[in-house]
Amino acid sequence: MIKEGETLPVNSDARLMRTGALAEYLARQGHKVTWWSSSFVHQGKKYVTKRNELKIISENERLVLLHSPISYQKNISVSRIIYHKLLSRQFRRLAKKFTKPDIILCSYPNMEFPKAALDYGKRYGVPVILDARDQWPDLFIRALPKPLWGIGNIIISPLKGVARRLFSEAYGITGMIESITRWACLYAGREPGDNDKTIYIGNRKVELDVGLLKIQEEWWREKGITPNDWIICFFGTFSSVVAVDILIKAVMALSASHPDIRLVLGGGGDREKELRDIAGDCNNIVFAGWLNNYQMVSLMKVAKCGALSYKNTFDFKDAFGNKAIQYISEELPILNSLSGFAKTFISERDMGLTYESDDVHDCMRKILELYEDEDKRKALGRNGLHCFREMFDSVIVNKQFEDYLISMRRKYISEKHLEKSSKTR
Repeated sequence: MIKEGETLPVNSDARLMRTGALAEYLARQGHKVTWWSSSFVHQGKKYVTKRNELKIISENERLVLLHSPISYQKNISVSRIIYHKLLSRQFRRLAKKFTKPDIILCSYPNMEFPKAALDYGKRYGVPVILDARDQWPDLFIRALPKPLWGIGNIIISPLKGVARRLFSEAYGITGMIESITRWACLYAGREPGDNDKTIYIGNRKVELDVGLLKIQEEWWREKGITPNDWIICFFGTFSSVVAVDILIKAVMALSASHPDIRLVLGGGGDREKELRDIAGDCNNIVFAGWLNNYQMVSLMKVAKCGALSYKNTFDFKDAFGNKAIQYISEELPILNSLSGFAKTFISERDMGLTYESDDVHDCMRKILELYEDEDKRKALGRNGLHCFREMFDSVIVNKQFEDYLISMRRKYISEKHLEKSSKTR
């Protein structure tokens, strides 16, 4: 498994994401897993170690931390491009020293790791599955005014050529939602087929014992947050696609008439200063910084809803990420701003409300709808929890991944045998 940028299983309170949770699950099922990642932690922008390091996570799981002496502080930067190239170079150098795997699951983007994984797969006869996370490089177009999109497409055409090569050479493609799977398959020059599968993001519901919960509640009290507050929580990176500025303005506008409505923002990122400037000294907006697993769960225990507040860019409007799944696992209705898959899915499952992403007044109306109708709010939360148990529980999702990877390995071996047989006739 190849994925950098996720939380790592090096701390007991780490909330594992898609790759980490799958690695842990597969190891428990008896599969031997090697997860290639980075010594640099994306979430906190800091190093775990400053050298290549192999960590034994369990009897069946190993974590290889690849080191790049160049790191980055801004998510979109030249430093990050160099960082990815250096990590890929380390992988190419070290991977041949490890036992050959049966199959490789590599996250996309970035492009450097998939290139290295596919080259390794060709050389050693290993099927490579690309797990599409983002519509990269198409997403670069969103940074340009619409009249310049045509020119932008010309500029990024070499990157599109690389994406076409990568997806067409992959043995199979997975995606977190149907639209991303289809997007990646179109880059491969085909419709989704037998080797391609949409596998949603999974999440494991975390239970806190009484003692640990009390410790976390005290931590929140020190930040001025109590169970008497009517809390909206948002967890995520403050990037260019985040639309919490509208949410901040909505809560600020409501603060005079509803002083108990508070927005707690967990995370950090490039836009944090901008968002803090918008919030000013409003006591109803709390910037809690990066939160660990226990801090997030304990906050959701007392929160009233979780915010999925993002801009409706062409590459993001269909997102339904791990934060939304965290919210419904804790029986929180979703306050959503996305117009694509999330809006339709939340409406069909009746597990939240959607507001116009750029409309402060509509956001205020939806908050008050949840605030003033507690029965409705609880019903939406129950529906979300039912959906989580049915579709997004990590055991269900990871079992789908396990079955898929086993079937792809078997199919690959069968095809190689047939190919060999045909050559010897």
